[in-house]
Parts: sequence; structure tokens; C-alpha cells
Amino acid sequence: MSSGRRTLLSVCGALGLAAVALWVSSALVWYRVTAEVPLRGAVPVTFSGEQVRPVLGGAAPVALAGIAAVLALSGPVRRILGALLAALGGWVAAEAVFVMFGPSPLAGESIAPAFPLPPPGIPLDALRHQPLVVTPAPLLAVFAGCALLVAGGLMVREEPRLPRFGARFSAPDRTHGPSPDRDRSWWEALDAGEDPTAPSSAAQDPRLGA
Repeated sequence: MSSGRRTLLSVCGALGLAAVALWVSSALVWYRVTAEVPLRGAVPVTFSGEQVRPVLGGAAPVALAGIAAVLALSGPVRRILGALLAALGGWVAAEAVFVMFGPSPLAGESIAPAFPLPPPGIPLDALRHQPLVVTPAPLLAVFAGCALLVAGGLMVREEPRLPRFGARFSAPDRTHGPSPDRDRSWWEALDAGEDPTAPSSAAQDPRLGA
């Protein structure tokens, strides 16, 4: 297997891993917090990655569609696609890192507007100033972002060496089938009133002698 094909397989594998990691990460719990609800006391509340960062789940089908795109495209268009995927990967990783190490959205006097709504029956104010626990699930999103970044970087840097799916059908096959010159000689024989399938013609045309 050529190095170009190995690189193409690496790009497709990285994009596939990124899509799976984003989907799994979006389904896992990212936040755990205890709400102080009147008449109910302490109520544990969890928030999934899809609730915390809905846009990250939307990046999963983009990564999956990138596999088909990298196989079908070539040239500058594929380089542009690689740059976009790399930028998307950097943004995904940055968002997940901010969730893990950024300030708690519940620590201030007002809850961050982007904070997801709690389950029915639990007021948002019940979460104010409560300790927010971030699970390791965002690490999967960081991994997915890095995979997108690597795949996009390879597409930009190695594009001339990457094969394109179906490229073998883009050029005419010169090893099989009749040549244009031979077809022209047949038409000329017909115009002259001769039979191109006659034995004399078969001797001149290797195709008929086989």
C-alpha cells in the first residue's frame, strides 16, 4: 500500500473516531450539581454534554460527512475542506477545555444565560452558588477535537499525495477497447462500399483476427 493511501486511511479513521467520540461524549453526563429545592431538600441534578454544549453534537455528522468529502474531492477544494475541519477541531477542543477548567457558571450572582435548564420541578435559582462537578466526559470531546485537527492538517499538508476515490475512472482506459483510429478505418471501409468484417479486413485489423 502506498504512503498516500495510508495517509488517506489515517484521515478517514481520524474523522470516524472524532464523530464517534462526539456522539458518545454528547450522551454522557458532563455536569453534576445538587439543587436545594424548598420542601424537597437536596436534589441531585445531572446535565449531559448535549445539554451543556449542543453544538458539539452537531459537529459529529460534519466529521462523518468529511469522510465522503475527502474521498470525492481533490486539489485546492480538498485543502480548504481540511483547513475548515482543522478549525472545527480546534474550536471543539477549546470549548471542552473551557467547560473543564473555566469558571463555574453557577458561581456568580447570576447564572450564565447559556447554562442548560434543569429538569421540570427544579427552579434554576435552586442551583445558584451550588458546587458544580465536571465529569471526565468532556475529555472525549477534547480527543474528538484533536482528531479533527490532525485529519484536517493531514489533508492540507499531504493533499497532493492523497488518492481520490474513483480517480481510476476519470481517465480513459488505454489498455482495453477499440482505438479511435481503428474505428475510423471501419467507417472509411463502409463508406467505400467494403465489408470491414471480411477476411481481408480481419487480416488488417487485429481485433477481427482474434
